[in-house]
Amino acid sequence: MRREYMRNLAFICDGKKGRYTFTAFSVAEVDGAYVFCLASPSPRKCKIMLERSIGTLVEYAITADNKKKKRTASPSPRKSKIMLERSIGTLVEYAITADNKKKKRIVQKFLRKCIEHAKKRVSAYINDVKAAIPACIEKMANKSNRNNDAHVEGLRLLLAHCRDNESGHVDTCVAMYRASKSALMRKLYEEEKLEKNWYVDQKFSGDENGCFARVRHSIGRLASRIHKPLLLLLNAALMQDILQSAKVEVIEQSPCAPKPVADSQTTLPAILRRMFPKDDPDVANAEQALVDLQETWRKPLTRYMDCERECNPFVHSEVSVLEHFYKYKLKFLEGDRYVYCSKPACFACKLYFAEHPARMVVPESHGKVYPNWGPPLIENFKKKDADSDRQRDLMIKITKTVRDEVVDHLWGRNVPPEWHPDSTTGVSTLEMSLHGLEDDIVASKGDNHVVLYAPDVHYRVGSSPEGELLHEIGHAFNESSASLRSSGLEGYQLHDEDDLDEDNSDEEGGASL
Repeated sequence: MRREYMRNLAFICDGKKGRYTFTAFSVAEVDGAYVFCLASPSPRKCKIMLERSIGTLVEYAITADNKKKKRTASPSPRKSKIMLERSIGTLVEYAITADNKKKKRIVQKFLRKCIEHAKKRVSAYINDVKAAIPACIEKMANKSNRNNDAHVEGLRLLLAHCRDNESGHVDTCVAMYRASKSALMRKLYEEEKLEKNWYVDQKFSGDENGCFARVRHSIGRLASRIHKPLLLLLNAALMQDILQSAKVEVIEQSPCAPKPVADSQTTLPAILRRMFPKDDPDVANAEQALVDLQETWRKPLTRYMDCERECNPFVHSEVSVLEHFYKYKLKFLEGDRYVYCSKPACFACKLYFAEHPARMVVPESHGKVYPNWGPPLIENFKKKDADSDRQRDLMIKITKTVRDEVVDHLWGRNVPPEWHPDSTTGVSTLEMSLHGLEDDIVASKGDNHVVLYAPDVHYRVGSSPEGELLHEIGHAFNESSASLRSSGLEGYQLHDEDDLDEDNSDEEGGASL
């Protein structure tokens, strides 16, 4: 529970879309306080966002707690105090109403702040949706399947909700949140699988996704800008003790070891000799396999040389956090040796955590390889130095694992995953309740569409607390709009842990091993 909560906190601190936007932190217990040790390529902005978010969550938790206490107040049962009882009841009701208004203001402010902080990321995904939906509509409309009509109409309505301006970002994200819980997402997933099979049949490059995958992924990413902040608010009371004593500190990004310089041994035969035992007959077979692969779209040798020329390695944020705790012997919160990250870790970071003597919890990983990954620099690296020996042994273990993986791929014992983005879609592929699509009602003001909020009928009782909270604030983001019914894109409860099982994740670089 705490890991999921903290991962969501890290998530809302990422403001841009791309491989270089990453937030990682862990919590240290220091002198009775909880220190959030934060690492990021944009540390100042992330620190401000994290501090403000923690403050808002504490305020919300206190407001919710006060409301709960007022509800449990019981007046005296004696008849002689009827007037007092009624007065107390009225005052309690008034206080609860005031707290409700305060809660709504906090929710509005928090959602707006989270989306505003990520406006560049939100804008990029909105443009992805706007670019890909017309292609989806065209493909589905060309199929002789009358059942597609409702889904095509649903896509058109979503396209109408895409407003790439700061005033429309909140409404757009809410519309995508509704869509993420709908039967439309199941349809997009089915079409995505058919599209991928067609790509395989046509022998297209595996480094691309079709229109259905892009739409489904972008909907999930935009929906998460509503879903995750709501989960943070709903569970703030459970984390109140930690959040109230929180202090955020930016840790220094670890300097990176320099990139190895190519020499006379940086050749295909020399590399293969280091990968296989001496006089192993498989060396020749491996060389031929790589030459054969070079004739396909994968072109591993060309890619290797391109990476060699362009690579500028740096230490990833989660590794910096790990090394900070290890260097200063900090005590992890309740002994949980876990680093909370805004995105799953890359393949190399996963191996670094697995082999490190700190005995860390190995993070979730999307399994992709970044050529610009680099280990921390050890100053004055030399023999019989404890830090130097530790780093050497660690990198030997990582290199051996990578070599074994490469050999398994060459012989087909381990098929690399197809290309996928680095961030999860955040939408479960489990079967959902399919109730179809209802008409979406949109209020228009001039050229501006107003996205509306769903009534309780769109949620099974108790099935989606975040949905109920969103409905509770009603038309808070557009008080001047009329009370109208929202999108009929209805669906199922979306659990945050579904993120980790979803393989379809940000076209932010990296490659399958």
